[in-house]
Amino acid sequence: MKCAIGRSLMISPLIVLFISGCAFFASDNANQTEIAKSQIAQITNTQVYTVTPAPTVTKDVSVTITATAGNIITTPTSSPSSFSFVTLSDAQDNGINLPATADQALALNPNFGIFIGDLESEGVTQIRMDESTTAFGSLYPKLFIVRGNHDDLIPGSAHLWESYFTSANRPLPAGITNYAAVDTTSNYLNYSFDYGNSRFIGLDVPWGAEVLTTSELNFLDARLTDAESNGLVHAFLFFHVPPYCTEGNHCACTAKSDSSCTPSALIAIINQHPIVDAVFSGHEHLLAWTHMDNTRVADLTHPYEQFLTAPSGANTYNDVLYPDRVDHIELQDGQAFGYVTVNGSSFTVNFYRVGTLVPVWTKTFTK
Repeated sequence: MKCAIGRSLMISPLIVLFISGCAFFASDNANQTEIAKSQIAQITNTQVYTVTPAPTVTKDVSVTITATAGNIITTPTSSPSSFSFVTLSDAQDNGINLPATADQALALNPNFGIFIGDLESEGVTQIRMDESTTAFGSLYPKLFIVRGNHDDLIPGSAHLWESYFTSANRPLPAGITNYAAVDTTSNYLNYSFDYGNSRFIGLDVPWGAEVLTTSELNFLDARLTDAESNGLVHAFLFFHVPPYCTEGNHCACTAKSDSSCTPSALIAIINQHPIVDAVFSGHEHLLAWTHMDNTRVADLTHPYEQFLTAPSGANTYNDVLYPDRVDHIELQDGQAFGYVTVNGSSFTVNFYRVGTLVPVWTKTFTK
């Protein structure tokens, strides 16, 4: 279905319209290897999303849209160009270590946070989910959460996950706008939202980016297209399994230039969208950064950054690291998280180890 609209619209509580880029120069205050920068193949799609009730807003819209069923909730607010968020993953510890990680992250006063899978260890049981969300303490209301493989261990885990967070009925953190889901059954599995000058896209990738579905890839492409058309500056993607793996428990690609473990369909979309600045993942229980360019994935023409900010509760996988596949790694054992500040066209990533109140590594990237 196509719609052409070129007038001031009252967007009702039931409908919202959506249409559905950048080498970095980095400054660094810790040791790491810098790699040459290059440049990135193409998929396009735009979408319209129908929605669950949300506040009525008035907007001027002048777009041509290809429509697909979906869901959106929008809360209009100001759009700051400076803000912060925390990034965590891989708790799966029955609430033992996670509280200390969450408390230290919360003390930095982030505007919100993303938790990138493996919340618990048994595949979405009520007891473990309650235990883990309680362990977040006062950080929980600020968090956007996606699934990991340990959240997908029993039949129907995706439905149980969706039902759990639907029942929780948490309000969006202050300042979040344009919350959109891939469809009406996936409000808490595949979704995007905006804060300030940035779009965040969370995808349900519990087992590997190579199994991203067509609808997920189309949703990603559409939300990136929409972000660029609306003048946003940054796009940050987050999903559990990193697209460029870095350690031996989950990955057979050991060489820097081996791209056989990286999904080509995802790279094609990233190539199309220079707004993409970074992918945040977990799964590999490492605190690491990799600069992604065509020295790592030959078909990559748009460089971006990959960050692993784990584990928040579980143990590390430092002993099975593939060193050639990272640019910086923090090899201390213990729980960890990331703290990201966005300031206009720049963003700064800080790595923290729990119990150490200053960053163990910091790096700033500017478009």
